[in-house]
Amino acid sequence: MLIFLFMYFIILIYAPIEHPNKPIKENKKIRFKIIALFVLSTLTIINLFTNNTIISNSIIYGILLVGLISTPFANKLK
Repeated sequence: MLIFLFMYFIILIYAPIEHPNKPIKENKKIRFKIIALFVLSTLTIINLFTNNTIISNSIIYGILLVGLISTPFANKLK
């Protein structure tokens, strides 16, 4: 659950991530942030009700990887 809470925090602060060559308009930023929160909420619910540990671990590791890539620290590692 800590990973999911971490991801909600990351999404609220950093989502969506813009590319310098393709800026996102302000109204689209809010829409994309809502979509990202919806997807994360859906994956959280799936993870809670899944009895299969392989699926659950895959969801958790995938979300953790996306969360780490989404932080500004990942851009400085390039």
